[in-house]
Amino acid sequence: MKDPFWKNAFSLPSHRPVTEEEKALLEKVAAKVRARSLGQVASLALESSRPLHNIGSQAVVFLMPFITILFKKEEAEKVVALLENPNAISYLIERLEPENPTAGEKNGEKNGK
Repeated sequence: MKDPFWKNAFSLPSHRPVTEEEKALLEKVAAKVRARSLGQVASLALESSRPLHNIGSQAVVFLMPFITILFKKEEAEKVVALLENPNAISYLIERLEPENPTAGEKNGEKNGK
């Protein structure tokens, strides 16, 4: 006998895909981070803090009255939406990868000789 209550009791909600507007914003962020050669560090920080992203988004919501002094409310709401969407974080981590990974290997080979 199937109980409708238990049918979805432990299922997780599916997350929406990343929009083109969000991708453009994440591309800009990733480019700035890569320009400072911090792509791998930022990627590690994002991966290790993945369970805390929802808490971070709620902290932004809590601090919204103060954040709107410096930023537009729409910008802060975009940050909240990005932090709540694991697909957006995964997209950003992918974008933080070095653009030309073979260049680093060649440099490493030169240093090793």
